Amino acid sequence: MSTVKKQKEKKKIYYNDEQKDDFSTVEIRKDTVDKSFKYEHKNPFWRAMSFFLYYAVAFPAVWVIERVFFRIRFVNKKAAKKLKKPCFYYGNHIGFIDAFTPNLISFPRKNMIIVSAETVSIKGLRTIVQWLGAIPTPSDLSGIRNFTKAIRESAKTRNITIYPEAHIW
Repeated sequence: MSTVKKQKEKKKIYYNDEQKDDFSTVEIRKDTVDKSFKYEHKNPFWRAMSFFLYYAVAFPAVWVIERVFFRIRFVNKKAAKKLKKPCFYYGNHIGFIDAFTPNLISFPRKNMIIVSAETVSIKGLRTIVQWLGAIPTPSDLSGIRNFTKAIRESAKTRNITIYPEAHIW
């Protein structure tokens, strides 16, 4: 009796639209970020939770992961430390954890990251990503005024990171 091995047929997927095609299988229902989206939070509890999550949880965890496990080192970090005023960082976001890398360079100044509307569309994570510094781009023209105001206000005391990819997801 002979055994026949069934060869698995490889599935081919062709991508040709950099704005819509993606390798991720995550399906996210995109919420609307419009004029009603709240960018600025003055609530003391909200601010305390943001401070705690950013400085006591996320920053130490990412520091250990990037510096100890991935052995990431920064060249000329002193140049960033010499800056007296906040600045904008532009970079290429290629991995899951590297979105937080500019925060290591910015420390102790908080770093904000401009993200797509999908980032604040994940139920249960919307508030957490905002606590960590996410500023979503508006998905509706009515949100442009609040978005630019949030960027202007944040840039007074915080660094802002921009990853100019067509899409993250």
